[in-house]
Amino acid sequence: AAPVAEAAAPAAPEPVAAPEPVVEEAAAEAEPEGHVFSIDPVLLEILKPEVAGHLETVDAWLAACAAKGPQPVTDPLLRSIHTMNGAFAMTELGVITDVTAPLEGFVKRALAHNTVPNKAGVQLVADAAAAIRTTIAAIEKPKPVLPQFDELAARALALRDSLPDALAPSVPSH
Repeated sequence: AAPVAEAAAPAAPEPVAAPEPVVEEAAAEAEPEGHVFSIDPVLLEILKPEVAGHLETVDAWLAACAAKGPQPVTDPLLRSIHTMNGAFAMTELGVITDVTAPLEGFVKRALAHNTVPNKAGVQLVADAAAAIRTTIAAIEKPKPVLPQFDELAARALALRDSLPDALAPSVPSH
């Protein structure tokens, strides 16, 4: 009777315990890879319209580029990117500030030196806007998992660093 009791004791908990890990594993596989994130719902409700408003400015600049080719960057474009970068930094959304911070530097340098971004620069702004939208969509979910933008962040850094620093003189001094 002892071997039967030993076999029966582990058998009873197994059906209850076994499905739970399987469900957790299936849920983990279904979720996109990335950093699990939590944001205060009130902060999210403030962030969403602020970002949406600034993305309108970015979209207008991108539309002008699509219609007429690469356009000079503008003060409103820089202010929009700067404000979004700050808002994301305050909410500790490092995955997107890794993109927006060097993007802000790129736009600031282009503006300071009257440099019209090339196609790669325009594409960077477009890809960053898409990444911002992806991030907002991700943090609106019940269990937010932040997407990763490592390649985009590297491109933003490279393009920023391809321009002279904003504080450097744009005309050589004699």
